[in-house]
Amino acid sequence: MEFYHLCTGCSKIHQLGGLILKKSRSQQKLPLKFCGYRWLENVPGLERGIEIWTDINKYVHNVENNNLPKVNNKSFHNIAGAVKDELMLIKLNFFSAVAKLLLPFLEIYQSDKPLVPFFVNDML
Repeated sequence: MEFYHLCTGCSKIHQLGGLILKKSRSQQKLPLKFCGYRWLENVPGLERGIEIWTDINKYVHNVENNNLPKVNNKSFHNIAGAVKDELMLIKLNFFSAVAKLLLPFLEIYQSDKPLVPFFVNDML
């Protein structure tokens, strides 16, 4: 669940046009959209989240130290909780590795075509 909340929170930041990170970021990259039900679209969003993790940390610390206006919504609290987890970057990299491993399989089988007859041979 941590990944879902973190990535959807970053996705909401993306929908706001990245205004949240403007004062804290050191790069010009913004979060990409994350889709909770189509894994094919999650690898680029997850990789971008890993790239801007330091900027997210800076933003959360600036808000908590009252250098930026206080944010009081569920998305921010989820991201702030993820920032406090010392292993979050490791978890994100692990999730990214698993998602990349499954990507070729999902590219074939996440389709509207009837592919069930070929499933057994591909699994063996």
